[in-house]
Amino acid sequence: MVPLGFIIFLVLVCIFLGWTTPTESAVLGAMGSIVLAACYRKLSIDILNKSVMSTIRLAAAILMILTGAITFGQILAFSGVTRELAAYISGLPLPPI
Repeated sequence: MVPLGFIIFLVLVCIFLGWTTPTESAVLGAMGSIVLAACYRKLSIDILNKSVMSTIRLAAAILMILTGAITFGQILAFSGVTRELAAYISGLPLPPI
């Protein structure tokens, strides 16, 4: 618990004191995790390779979700569906509530 707490403390203190940006603090946390794994002799090339591949898969999945969302938003904007839907709903004879 102490090493994990130290990494969290280091990252948060660096952000709150303004020494680093959140991105730079994330790098500090990642490097701290790698150093701790090496100190506990749990770091190997195989484990490092698996973690890098897992990170690449996750980043690709997030990128695909963002690409789909942006494309869907652009299609809705260009087709005028949002404008027509807003006009339809505002034209309904409903009370304001």
